[in-house]
Amino acid sequence: MLQDAESVAPSSSSGGIFTLERARKSSFHLSLFAASVSITTATHLSTPLSKNDDGRYEYSSATAVFMAEIVKLMISAGMLAFEAVRRGGCTGPPPAGLPWLLPETSRSGLFQAGAYGIPTLLWFVNNNLAFYVVQGISPTTNQCIGQSKVIFTVLLLSLLLGRRFNLQQLVALAVLACALVLMVFTDDENNSQSSSRAYPLNTTIAVLLSVSLAFNGSLAGVYNEKLLKQLPSSIHFQNVCAYTWGAFFNLTFIYLHTDDRERVAQNGFFGGYNTWTWLYVLFHALMGLSVSFMYKYQDNIARLMTIAASMSATLFISVPALGQLLSISSVAAVFIICIALVQYYDGAEQQAEVDRALDAAASTDRTPKEGTTLLPKDAPSKPSTSLLSWPFSSSS
Repeated sequence: MLQDAESVAPSSSSGGIFTLERARKSSFHLSLFAASVSITTATHLSTPLSKNDDGRYEYSSATAVFMAEIVKLMISAGMLAFEAVRRGGCTGPPPAGLPWLLPETSRSGLFQAGAYGIPTLLWFVNNNLAFYVVQGISPTTNQCIGQSKVIFTVLLLSLLLGRRFNLQQLVALAVLACALVLMVFTDDENNSQSSSRAYPLNTTIAVLLSVSLAFNGSLAGVYNEKLLKQLPSSIHFQNVCAYTWGAFFNLTFIYLHTDDRERVAQNGFFGGYNTWTWLYVLFHALMGLSVSFMYKYQDNIARLMTIAASMSATLFISVPALGQLLSISSVAAVFIICIALVQYYDGAEQQAEVDRALDAAASTDRTPKEGTTLLPKDAPSKPSTSLLSWPFSSSS
């Protein structure tokens, strides 16, 4: 059972000496990264496999997403109950190094539950606006514009969480975005029908909406990471709050969206479901859980890297599974993504060393001189704002 970061990946001593604690943290980061890549890839593959022989979805995709939210909610509630049993109850001080299982007061609990409505609402708006965006631009153009979320994520991490990035990291992220754009265009060339399509929505409006989607998605992810890392309660309780909102918004969407409402009324809630549909529900739920753990124990950049690695894995697996063809451009894009991953996390290692030096200097500067009382002896030092680096690395 995954526990909180302090117990699973304890803080390592500063400096470059490799310790058992740093090895445990490296192993945890690597396992989380690999699991997230695998689950995301399985989710992407199960989506087209759930279509019928005519290439259409016989079920309502909105109901599948709603069921995924329910599965996430049930798993999170079960993990919360398990943790409560392991601790011997929900009340009382938490064990050393762990947060409170539940908020200390009912007022704090209401605040935390309400706070998770904000990122969930942003994702809900994104899911609805995405339908209108493709009425003015092609899906390929929309996905290419969507890579601007790399820029928005870096800016929001700096503003909201005080993260610091060096030039090597920023260049690596730019290369990653370019590689993803190349992969999207390659996929479009292999699978598109005709580019001479008339769009009912004004192109300028569609582009602005697409940029808004990228910003909203980045804001929701960074805000969710901020909540997971700063609110004083268990990740399982916070997930219960988030997925309750998610189930509510998705059920609302099914009712408000005419096509889904009529399909459910005609065929039933689970009408058209097959084995691959249920696998999609399961994989989608596990992917959502893995994202929350990545936000808690790593960060949004690690999630972007996971998506890039998953796209690469999906590309190769789709050859035998879906009969797709590989091109030189797509294979080159995969290698560029791998290079960007290595370069980014190498830069993250260097930035982590700089951050530790800056934090150590700040701590020294706050130490009062002998005979003065400008600062109390237990004055806290500035907390580290460095990025959690490469899953194979142990720096934090």
